[in-house]
Amino acid sequence: MELFVSKTLKPFLVIFGVITMFPGMMTLSPEAGLLRLFQLKMVPEHTIMVQHWGLMIFLVGLLMVVSVFKPQLTFPVMLYAALQKAGM
Repeated sequence: MELFVSKTLKPFLVIFGVITMFPGMMTLSPEAGLLRLFQLKMVPEHTIMVQHWGLMIFLVGLLMVVSVFKPQLTFPVMLYAALQKAGM
């Protein structure tokens, strides 16, 4: 079982880490990001909140990819990502 986990965990973290980084586009272009990812129109009053959310999600995805190369980060990053995604 441990061999199975070690073989599948790294590709899982890379693939889903990259997918999780997609909302990072909302940091640079919140209007385009909301329209492309969620088909929502931008409300000018919510710009900073959308940018913050996009940056936060991008950083979680980046941490998932980095944890592949730093094994000591794997458990804390996976725990944080699961809690963060459960809260969405």
